[in-house]
Amino acid sequence: MRAEDRQRLRRAQQPPPRSFWSTLGAELRAGTRKAQFWLSLARNSVPLWGAFALHWDVLAMAFYFLLQSWLMGSLYCAIDLTFNPDKGVPPRDMLDAAGPLLRRLFFSLLLFGLLVGIFGGFMLRGLFDASELRDFVLGGGWLRSSFRIGVAALVVGCLAEAARFLHSLPRRTAVDIEADNARFAATVQTVAVLCVVSTFLGALARFALGSAAFVVPAALVVTFFDVAPRSAALMMGKPGS
Repeated sequence: MRAEDRQRLRRAQQPPPRSFWSTLGAELRAGTRKAQFWLSLARNSVPLWGAFALHWDVLAMAFYFLLQSWLMGSLYCAIDLTFNPDKGVPPRDMLDAAGPLLRRLFFSLLLFGLLVGIFGGFMLRGLFDASELRDFVLGGGWLRSSFRIGVAALVVGCLAEAARFLHSLPRRTAVDIEADNARFAATVQTVAVLCVVSTFLGALARFALGSAAFVVPAALVVTFFDVAPRSAALMMGKPGS
């Protein structure tokens, strides 16, 4: 069989590309049956509680989204580098994985902390009043109980996601591996979305516009990138999604 005939045969055997809405519907239907979906909803609802129940100001919300981008980006990056077979030979068991996972998590925290810190520093200094920023960082504003509750909930959410993934390792199917790989591959764009959210909050504060209502669509967008990574890649025009 000629090479051209083989290529035509492969193209004919490939399933037709799915639309964005059909892909999203399939991901949501499959996701609602898994713990990761509900953990993501719970984790991404924290800023809603902060805005409407704990009465965070705009600066606290911007800081929270930057903190979330740092912690979740580092966690997903470390897990992907450790367990993704495309990145090397996966560990045989949790004892074999503990050392590499902790080591990669440490370096991921440093790397993402540097990147988010540089971006966040420029963004916060450019969009927020210097005295307000100084009071929050140096004056103990970030130590207020209402903000610490949100940070504690975020940390618990990150630990729960890590525990969920590690607990699922022995039972992971090929579909689960593909979904996790897509989610980890979307880490950078998720971090970018969170940083954009913080920037937009800063712009709202600069123009003295209300920001609490903006947290609702922001939380929905972040959740979308987290629970529907294939649909997010399709929307972003990534090939092969």
